[in-house]
Amino acid sequence: MVVLRLGFAALVLLAIHRPSLPSRRNLVPVLGFGGAIAGMNLIYPALRFLPLGVASALQLLGPLAVAVATARRVRDVGFARRKVGASVQDGSMLALAVTVAAVISLPFGATAGLCRPSLLLAGFGVAVLSAVVPYSLDLAALRRIPPGTVAVLESLEAAVAGVAGAVILGERLAFTAWAGIACVTASSAAAGRVGTRKL
Repeated sequence: MVVLRLGFAALVLLAIHRPSLPSRRNLVPVLGFGGAIAGMNLIYPALRFLPLGVASALQLLGPLAVAVATARRVRDVGFARRKVGASVQDGSMLALAVTVAAVISLPFGATAGLCRPSLLLAGFGVAVLSAVVPYSLDLAALRRIPPGTVAVLESLEAAVAGVAGAVILGERLAFTAWAGIACVTASSAAAGRVGTRKL
């Protein structure tokens, strides 16, 4: 399903934005962005072993750790978020990055069983609703909303996932799991807001 999600999302975004091949200056950001998107999709196989809220918290922990580890100052975290939003004006970089993510994931999930019409239709729907629309809205938000506000909103993902897992899926998390989700959520929100205030 991850292969179908990213593959169809790439085709839709390429058709919408019709990007040209990335320049030498943009190649590294496109490859890095695509690798990050591919990595984020590891949450789906992880759901076989982890509750939804815990998996979402771990998904946030990776980008947060990278941002903090590579930032020379706290303000660099907020600057990085603003730079991403400012650099993607028409969705071309997003289309190319999702294409890179699809290519990365292809060897891990390509099977003959993917060719069933019902599965292809379901994969297309998942791609549009869970990749094309959210990714596009996310980057649009980075261009129009202060990065600190976006950071706070995105940091709520793990908490919302935890509640959804409990209410919809009947998952029961231990206190330590909820505490971990709260720590990741608070850290992500704080990093974004502090970085923005210091810009």
